[in-house]
Amino acid sequence: MKLVYGTTGQVHFSDAHEYYYVLGLLARAKRTSIVWEHNEDQGAWASEGRIHVQADIGLFSTNFSITAGTGSMLGRVNCNDYVSSLQTQHNFALGTTQSIPLIMATVPQKYIDDFIRGLAA
Repeated sequence: MKLVYGTTGQVHFSDAHEYYYVLGLLARAKRTSIVWEHNEDQGAWASEGRIHVQADIGLFSTNFSITAGTGSMLGRVNCNDYVSSLQTQHNFALGTTQSIPLIMATVPQKYIDDFIRGLAA
């Protein structure tokens, strides 16, 4: 598990407890959406992994550099390697609906309480 993601550290955690707490925050239904924006269709180099924050944006400001949102999206986190790790290491799906049991199955037992605190925040 990495604690810093992105070329400028735009996703960062102080320790594993914080990492798994934030994983719980992200897993909570309707708070965020996991997306790959296909920017290559508009002339950019490649797709971009994003977390669209749709509620409770203040909960994410400690660990994420958040850029401006549009419409119902309050802000977004731009970090391909973190979004990729959410999908490949923690069973996150694209969109707003996540399977808590599938994600929780990836959390080491010693961090389950941190994950549950994040879900409940």
